[in-house]
Amino acid sequence: MSINTQLAEFLSASDRPEGSMAYAELYGYLFVIACAPVSIDVEEWYPLIFNEHDPNYASDEEAVWVREAIVKIYQEQCKQVVSGQIQLPSWCQLAEQPIDNFSETAHLTFWSKGMLEGHDWLGDVWKAYLSPKLDGEMSSCLMVLSFFSDENLAQAYCDEYSHVLSHTVEDMAQTVVDTFHHAMEGYARVGQVMQNELAKLDALPDAEALCACGSGKLFRLCCLH
Repeated sequence: MSINTQLAEFLSASDRPEGSMAYAELYGYLFVIACAPVSIDVEEWYPLIFNEHDPNYASDEEAVWVREAIVKIYQEQCKQVVSGQIQLPSWCQLAEQPIDNFSETAHLTFWSKGMLEGHDWLGDVWKAYLSPKLDGEMSSCLMVLSFFSDENLAQAYCDEYSHVLSHTVEDMAQTVVDTFHHAMEGYARVGQVMQNELAKLDALPDAEALCACGSGKLFRLCCLH
């Protein structure tokens, strides 16, 4: 996937509201939306791209093509998730030196920021539907995919796992680079497993459907509420 220069310029223009996502940030964000265990309507996730403010479109025509361009990226992400062929865009590759992925100009830094923002926004969804048996895998994937979003967060990850691995941020950055694409695939796989489980529940009468979170309670008496 090549950079849509026109969309990238639109997102970075001074006319956009403060807190609007950069182009690479948008990709990380939409990756998470595509991986969600439940379908999220465009009208719900679209406003966050512009920090829930008016994007200040120059015209109705501009509003249409910007929305269409963003939805197209989302649809591409969905196709990757469904097919299992998960990959970063060709223009957003990992830097040769792992620590360089923290650079203010590194695309991956922004991708990871968008990814983390999307995951946090969907926190209640994951909390409601993520089963305990998948929680560990999700946590591991999240750590890897969000690692380069912020050096302070990366240091916090190192401190958290210091009792298991005594790594500096530089050391852990190498491990993250080596496992990044695997983590993308794992994150998407967890979402797909949850989608399939929820689809099975939807096919059952309420009286028979146990909640996918693993509580052992009926779905209508647990995460449904």
